[in-house]
Amino acid sequence: MNRPESIPAISRHGIATLPQMLERTASMFPDRGIVHVSPLDGTEDLQTYAELRDESRMAARLLLAKGWRPGDLCLFVLSDSRAFVTLFWGCQLAGVVPAPLAPLAPLQGNQADSLEADKIP
Repeated sequence: MNRPESIPAISRHGIATLPQMLERTASMFPDRGIVHVSPLDGTEDLQTYAELRDESRMAARLLLAKGWRPGDLCLFVLSDSRAFVTLFWGCQLAGVVPAPLAPLAPLQGNQADSLEADKIP
């Protein structure tokens, strides 16, 4: 079976990549954004699309300055949603492949006890 060559899909707005989408969104809606809610106290933190673009650019520059190269896989675990979103987009801008992992849930009650019982002396 012959497959056609991969051609990037371009939206009706002329956008073919995620970094282009971030740039366009930040340009069109600089004061709109993402509301991050703290799991600790419920406080809200607005990260505008313009801030996300700028902070992600800084993260991308830092990744590249630290030796990351386009195509490298970046595993990360972040429970802070603002840091998570910023690093994800920073990876996109740097060409680094983001590979986020879920943080471990804290052990509760019987789970912690069963782990203690499973330890080898």
